[in-house]
Amino acid sequence: MTPRSAVLLCLLLALLAACSGDGAERPAPGAPPATPTASPPPDGPSPTPPPAATAPPAEGLLLLDGAVYVPVDGAPAPGALEPIPGSEASGAPVYRAVGAGAPWLRYTREGASYRAWTPRPVRLAVEDLAAGLGVRPEAVTVVAVEPVEWPNACLGVEEVATFCAQVITPGYRITLAAGGAEYVYHADRDARVIRARPRA
Repeated sequence: MTPRSAVLLCLLLALLAACSGDGAERPAPGAPPATPTASPPPDGPSPTPPPAATAPPAEGLLLLDGAVYVPVDGAPAPGALEPIPGSEASGAPVYRAVGAGAPWLRYTREGASYRAWTPRPVRLAVEDLAAGLGVRPEAVTVVAVEPVEWPNACLGVEEVATFCAQVITPGYRITLAAGGAEYVYHADRDARVIRARPRA
């Protein structure tokens, strides 16, 4: 081995020794050894099945069975709720009212009380009608919310577009009341609402 090769080999070994450390700080020569501290366990993804219902707090949405719900004011009557089958898989069951009340509302438990949720299209329809009539949303009453499978992507209101994709679209028929009159909205399960014109 030539002297030049020996020098290069020594430099390479020194470089490898410096790079192969574990990243821990070494004490200065003559300093007392540091007391080892426990490091937290590494955070890794834990495989968990997707929940049946989720309520991301940042967005304030409840996602349940393909539908989007938003929080509303309201409390159920004591003992008038039953868990929705399958929703307990998330660890936080979602409830619905039995008997009297608004069957379209859903409830989640928060401590000793319940939080009410309504389908997002219901709130959007209320806001749209209130804006159109020039009244506050509180002046609009939800009369009924019926689950519907619309025959097309125009939610059964063909006059809103020249072409409607002929695909079954799950949604709601929402009946509202304001100022002594009733109004009907067609909606999907997320954020599309169309006010249906009264039949002549």
